[in-house]
Amino acid sequence: MTVLKRIEGFIVNNDIEQALNLIIEIKQEFLNNAEYWNLRGVLCLKVEEYKSAAACLKNALSIDPENANAYYNYAYALENMRNESDAAFHYGLAYRYSIENDLKDELLSLYDNQMELKKIFNSTAFGSLNPFKTPSVSIIIPAYNQKAYLKEAVESALAQDYPNLEVIVGDDNSTDGTDELMKEYLKYPNLKYIKRRENLGAGNNSSDLFYNHCTSKYVMILNHDDFLVKKDYISQAINLLTKNPTLSFVWANCYVRQEETQMFSETSFNLPMITDGLTYFVKYETEDYKHITGVLTTVFDREKAMTLDCLKEETKSKDLFLYLKLMLLGDVGFIKDKVSVYRVHRNSISNNMPTEYDYTTIDELEKLKEIAFKKGINRLDLENWLLIRLAKYFSWRLSTLKNTGKHELATNLFNDVVKRFPELKVYIKIRE
Repeated sequence: MTVLKRIEGFIVNNDIEQALNLIIEIKQEFLNNAEYWNLRGVLCLKVEEYKSAAACLKNALSIDPENANAYYNYAYALENMRNESDAAFHYGLAYRYSIENDLKDELLSLYDNQMELKKIFNSTAFGSLNPFKTPSVSIIIPAYNQKAYLKEAVESALAQDYPNLEVIVGDDNSTDGTDELMKEYLKYPNLKYIKRRENLGAGNNSSDLFYNHCTSKYVMILNHDDFLVKKDYISQAINLLTKNPTLSFVWANCYVRQEETQMFSETSFNLPMITDGLTYFVKYETEDYKHITGVLTTVFDREKAMTLDCLKEETKSKDLFLYLKLMLLGDVGFIKDKVSVYRVHRNSISNNMPTEYDYTTIDELEKLKEIAFKKGINRLDLENWLLIRLAKYFSWRLSTLKNTGKHELATNLFNDVVKRFPELKVYIKIRE
């Protein structure tokens, strides 16, 4: 009898101590063995250590992405962590790769009375196999009165070497001749151009494109004033996503260009290829959990994003909520290459955002805190998380308002925020 079979026997017979001792004893020898990590995950499930189980089962799936039992066990762990949509997604993968008829029958009946979860299950259980090899990707480009920059954004998207790619340009009723510019790109069969008859506004344009004009498995939102510089980035991102099904998004390093001075800087983060999503959520923008620059490198799972209504928030900082919500839905993938250019200029959204959205952003962060609690993050960590998130956000906003000459607005905003959250006085400073 093999050592793994012995461990399995101990688990079946509820001999937890014997199983644990043997798992620890053989760890170094079996670090790259998917079945070892699957059994270790099952042992954690037996003692109701669901987060530890999920971590072990992620290891199993990273080694063997077609392991039906590991998908089933991982889904069970997610279910017990109250992440039902992600559980349905992975139960679907268990069905897809299983050859055991009894297990498949059990899985088929899981969501007979839960239609939304059934849809998620069916998408992975019965979807075409081809999209799993080259899943569809959409690059969404929301555009408004930035014709000069838009050309570079569109051409960089069309230049990507990924075979199953569409580019969706949403023109938010521009008046600068954007429609004339786009005529030269209509010859591309994988480009979709949507001309609005009325202006939806920044953020709403992206949300409408995402929910009503896009059906791809994966999505990138590339703002009209940013552009890609690495032609194989989408291919790299999808390769990482498909090999690691626990990921909800991938991002990368980028260049930053100050348009007024033409000065370049860059991010040179040296992060792990895969980071636990919940940990990244709690520790976002601390030393080892870096700030994500814009959306110009983020390739994410569309179905996962839809489960938490990403891009529907009442805020102009929808990118922040996109990252944070995706962290609650899966792990974070990172590619060290510098793949795009982030432009900073006086007409950017961040320099022209009405302060009314600062107040709704507070409300959205408080809502997100409650979602995170339901995902298993403890209340004390979340109280601290909210203060840090507010401090980071308002330090940025107050600085932006002052740098654009809006000193009175900055002072009023500061006073309102510390009145509502007195603890923030030690985090946020405003200087005349």
